[in-house]
Amino acid sequence: MTFEGFIERREMSNVLINKARELKPQTRTAVEAELDRSLKDDEDVSIMAFSAHEAPEGEARVRAGQNLESYFKRIDKQAAKVSD
Repeated sequence: MTFEGFIERREMSNVLINKARELKPQTRTAVEAELDRSLKDDEDVSIMAFSAHEAPEGEARVRAGQNLESYFKRIDKQAAKVSD
């Protein structure tokens, strides 16, 4: 990736992470309205935007499920080693 490509990707970010105290007043008000509660100034607020896609079907869906199961088993094994 070129430096220009990096800058372009940063400008088109799909993720915003800020402390509540750093949000614009109108943004904070909107988030609080959606959560139906007040934010504490030191809370982290993350907002993500991404395009939805169709779920896989047929064999691709089966493979995706198997891949997820394998991934979760690996994570479980790693977690068991850490907790021992």
